[in-house]
Amino acid sequence: MGFQPTQQMITAAENLFVAMASRQTVEPVVRAYQKEVLSSLKPVSVHTHEVITDPALSYEMTDADFKVFLRECNQKRIEAKLHAPSDEHCPLLVAKELERDAEHILIEVMAPTLGLNPELLYSNLDAYAKFIDLTLRLLAPFVGSNTEIFKRMLKKCS
Repeated sequence: MGFQPTQQMITAAENLFVAMASRQTVEPVVRAYQKEVLSSLKPVSVHTHEVITDPALSYEMTDADFKVFLRECNQKRIEAKLHAPSDEHCPLLVAKELERDAEHILIEVMAPTLGLNPELLYSNLDAYAKFIDLTLRLLAPFVGSNTEIFKRMLKKCS
């Protein structure tokens, strides 16, 4: 007899697939408007004194430039009709956090069945990524279709 996942395992995988899709949908939109704002703002790195063109380096801006960057990105977020819990939240960071939370839940659900200590995965990024990938491959045949997953999600919300 082959592997038979529990409903908890299947749900954890489905939730991670949804979180991944959300991040993948939001990321190009957010990165595009962040780069647009950086292009017009032309902030200079406090470390290298070069113009910052990569949104991942926004922490190198002066506080004044960072405030302008955040304000302009928030305006672009609103124009793009992206949801965020507040004006101080980046929808991409929110999506990444939800994805990370879903990964952790999947690990916590699957690790005991596989006899693994989750802490070992959290301390080794390569093992963590491989575990997530292999676990999703293992569970993918058991998850519902996109339509089924979203119908269940909508049912929970009503």
